[in-house]
Amino acid sequence: MVIINRLIFKRQIHISVTSLCNCSISSCIWLMVGFFEVFAKIGKTINIKS
Repeated sequence: MVIINRLIFKRQIHISVTSLCNCSISSCIWLMVGFFEVFAKIGKTINIKS
């Protein structure tokens, strides 16, 4: 009984860790996309001014 509970607990930890990693990876990608868009807008405004 105790062994089964430990296995379930380990599996839950593994699932939560992998989901956290997936979330952080996707949020990092979105942050990169956002930064690129901001830099592109800044670059356009600088080109227009100069």
